[in-house]
Order: sequence, then structure tokens, then C-alpha cells
Amino acid sequence: MHMAPPTLARKRFPTADAPIAVDHRQHRRTAVAVAAKVRHLNSGRYHAGTLRNVSAGGALLALDDRTFLRPGEAVSFGAAWQGTEVLLSQSRMVDAEVVRGFRHGSQTHVALRFAALLPTALSA
Repeated sequence: MHMAPPTLARKRFPTADAPIAVDHRQHRRTAVAVAAKVRHLNSGRYHAGTLRNVSAGGALLALDDRTFLRPGEAVSFGAAWQGTEVLLSQSRMVDAEVVRGFRHGSQTHVALRFAALLPTALSA
């Protein structure tokens, strides 16, 4: 009796075409389009992108590179709320945790959960 060799399953990341179906959001999200960045705390590297939506408890960013941040990783997050800010100081960034990420074209989309709720004025 001939048996086919076992195949190795490839780990697949979610994509924009196959989003996560369960929505665990606790706060109303507001769509925005402002410059933002995250700093990966383990590596110290910054990743620039665009903030897509935000709530008091988290945010969705489209990063300009294909870096994949894994769920559970610690980052700090900052956004150009006034639209004219070129540099964001570390003191104006907030601690967050990566909840999920997926690749879409040349970008990586990353969902974050903030360590502390943002003030309503910043998230609305």
C-alpha cells in the first residue's frame, strides 16, 4: 500500500479579502485619515502610516511597509491630530498592544488596543 507523504501546512496571515469575522469592539470607532506612526518596543523601530479609524480603546493603522507586527506585541502609537505636525515626540505617544494585523498590497494594516482609554476629544 502506497501512502502519500504528509504535507506541511503553511501558516497564513489574514488578508483584506479574508478579514476576521468577530467584532469585539467596546467603543464607537471614528473614521479618520491622518499621519501616524508606531514604535515597536522590542526592536525600537518606527513604522509610519495612516490612521484609518480610532476609538477611545484602540485604532486601525495602515503602515507604509510590509512589516508584520504580531498579536500581543507592545508598541507605542502617535498620530498627527492637528494635521500639521511633522515630528511626534515620544512623550506624545501612547502605549498599545497589537490585536491583529493583515497585509493589503504594499501595506500592513494593524489593529491596536490602547493600554489606557484615550480622552474623548482625541478619539472622536
